[in-house]
Amino acid sequence: QLTINGNILSIKYGAFYCCKNLSKCLLNVNNCTISGESFFNCTSLTNFTFTGINFYTSFYSFMSCTSLKKLFINANDIDIGYR
Repeated sequence: QLTINGNILSIKYGAFYCCKNLSKCLLNVNNCTISGESFFNCTSLTNFTFTGINFYTSFYSFMSCTSLKKLFINANDIDIGYR
């Protein structure tokens, strides 16, 4: 499980690429940017939760996360797309 609390978080391209042991990701961050393929092929990831103000994610961030059952984003500003 990955839990991060804070003000600003930037998860770089491929940061958790093929991380087979990551099952949950909980981000309590005011401003979060997730670059492309950050969680690509994390096949054990079942739950991703973000709570904060600004959430930005890029292309293929969660591609091939075949076990992902819950993707919860609670933010004032959400941008999902190509960056």
